[in-house]
Amino acid sequence: MIQKPTLEEIQNKIQYRLVEKLVASEKHYRLLVENLREIVFTIDEEGKLIFLNLAWSETLGYSVEHSLRLPLNSFLTVDSRTKGEKLLQAVLQDKKTLKQELCFQHQNGESVWLEISVASHNQNQASGTLININNHKKANAQLKYTAYHDSLTGLYNRAAFIEFLQNEIDKINRHSEQIFAVLLLDLDGFKSVNDSFGHLVGDRLLIEVSHRLQKCLNSWDIMARLGGDEFVILLPNLRNTDNATRIAKIIVKALGPVFNLDNNEVFISTSIGIVLSTSGFKKPEDFLRNADIALYEAKAQGKGIDKTFDNQMHAKTIARISLETSLRKALKNQELEVHYQPIISLENYRIIGFEALVRWFHPTKGLISPGVFIPIAEETGLIIDLGWWVFQQACQQMVIWQKNFPQSKLQFMSINLSVRQFTHPDLLDKINEILFLTGLKRKFLKLEITESIIIDNSEANNIKLQQLRASGIKLAIDDFGTGYSSLNYLHRFALDTLKIDKSFIKQIHIPGKHQAIVETIIVLAHNLGMDVIAEGVETKEQLEQLEKIGFFGCEQVQGYYFSHPKPASELEKMLTNSLYSIY
Repeated sequence: MIQKPTLEEIQNKIQYRLVEKLVASEKHYRLLVENLREIVFTIDEEGKLIFLNLAWSETLGYSVEHSLRLPLNSFLTVDSRTKGEKLLQAVLQDKKTLKQELCFQHQNGESVWLEISVASHNQNQASGTLININNHKKANAQLKYTAYHDSLTGLYNRAAFIEFLQNEIDKINRHSEQIFAVLLLDLDGFKSVNDSFGHLVGDRLLIEVSHRLQKCLNSWDIMARLGGDEFVILLPNLRNTDNATRIAKIIVKALGPVFNLDNNEVFISTSIGIVLSTSGFKKPEDFLRNADIALYEAKAQGKGIDKTFDNQMHAKTIARISLETSLRKALKNQELEVHYQPIISLENYRIIGFEALVRWFHPTKGLISPGVFIPIAEETGLIIDLGWWVFQQACQQMVIWQKNFPQSKLQFMSINLSVRQFTHPDLLDKINEILFLTGLKRKFLKLEITESIIIDNSEANNIKLQQLRASGIKLAIDDFGTGYSSLNYLHRFALDTLKIDKSFIKQIHIPGKHQAIVETIIVLAHNLGMDVIAEGVETKEQLEQLEKIGFFGCEQVQGYYFSHPKPASELEKMLTNSLYSIY
C-alpha cells in the first residue's frame, strides 16, 4: 500500500520547484543580460557602479571587476562630466527616466560616444543601458565637416562663413564699439593658369594660395573659399579700420613670390574688396555683395589692388547693371549700328579697306561710347552675340560695296574678334556660316585680334590662327604695344598685319623715343613678313612723320585726319570720288 504524502511534504515540494524555476529564470536573465551588445548597469545612491555586464569591457576596455564600486561619472571625458553628473543627480533625486548622449573615455585613451538611458527604482538605485553611437557620431561629424568645409583646401565654405559673419553682426548689434571687416579676393589671371597648365596645377595653386593666406592671419580670423579662385576673410575685433587695409596689403605681398608647382613656375596676384562693419550693413549677403562691388573696382584699376567699399561704388554698380539691361534691349530692338572707318594706303592715298566699329545710340541717353558698353558686353558674355551681329553686318556691307563700286577695288573688311568669340569652340563653324550667308570671299576678310590672344594659352590659340590663315582669311594684331611685351611671341604666330596703337602715333611728331619706338615696330613687323597700319592719325604732322620713315615704312593709316567712323551711306561719297582718294 502506497503511503500518501503529507501536506507539509507537498508544500515543500512545491516550494522547491518554485525556487528551482526562479533560479533557472535568474540564470536565464543573467545569460541574456551578459550577452547583450548594449551595456547594462546599475548604480547606487552615490552614482557608483554596482552591476555591469560584459559589454562594458567589450565597449570601453575596462574589466568589470575593477570598474565596480567606481563612480560611473569617472569614466566620462572631462567635457562630458558636468553634463553626466547633472543627469545622474536628476535621476536619483527626482526619480526620473532620462536619456542623453555622453562621451566616455576608452581604456586606450580614445573617446567613445554612448547614449545613456537610465531610470531610478527602489533602494535609491538606478539602472540603465549604454548604447554605442560612436560610428553614428563620427558619420554626423563627417557630414557636418563636409557641409561646412571646402573639399579641396579644407577651408570653411560659403555656408560656414555666412554663419560666422552673422554671429559677428549679432555681436556688433550688442556692442556697437566693436569693428570687423570682410575681405573678398580672387586671383588675377587664374583662368590662364588652368588653361596653360591644366586643372591639376590650378588646384595645387589654390591649395598653396590658401596656405600663404593663413600665414597672413591671426588664429581668430576666419577664412573661407567661396568657390573657383574666390576667397573671403573675416577680420573680427579690429582696433581700427586701417588694420583691414594693412592686412590686405600684407596678403598682396605674400602672394607675389613665384609658386613652384610640378616643375612649373607660376606667378599670381590678387585683387581685394574690403567692407567695414562701420558701413552699417545688417545681413551677411549685404557684406558679400558690397565686397564683390569693391573687388570689381579693384580689378578695374589693375592687378594687386585693394579697394574699400563706399556708397559711390554702389551707385556706380547700379548704373552699370542698368546699362547692361539697356544693352540687352538694344540688341533685341536693333538700336546698334555698324560704322566704318576707312583705311588708307600711303602708296596712293586711296581707300583700300574699312574697319567695322559698333556704335550704340540709346533712345534717351544718345550716343554711348564703346569704351563704356564694350567692357560690359565682355563681362556679361553679350559680346558673343554682339560680335557675330557686327560680323554679319560688316560682311554683308562689304559685298554690297564690291557690287556697287567695283572700281574701288576694296581689298579687305577688317572686323574685331573678341577674346570670347575667339576661344568659343564653334569659332570656325560660325565664320564659315556667315561667309556662306553673305557671300563674302575669304580673301576680303581681315580679323583683328588682341595681344592677349597670342599670349594666353598660346599653343592652342596658335592652332586656331593657323587654321584661319590657311583658309584664306587675313589676320591682324590690334593695338600693338598696349597690352603686353609680346615681341617674343610674334614670330610664333601666323599674322598678316600689325596695327600700331594710337598712343604711339599721338606723339610721333615729337623727336625722341616715340619716333624710335614706331620705327622699331615697323622694322620688326616687316622682318616677320607683316604689313603695318598706323591707327589714330589725327594731324598732318603725324602723317608727315610716318611718311618720312621711308620706303620700307608704314604702308597704311587710319584715323580722324582722314575720316571718323561713319555709317555706310555717308562713306559712299568717298567710294564714288573720281580719284577714289581721300583728297
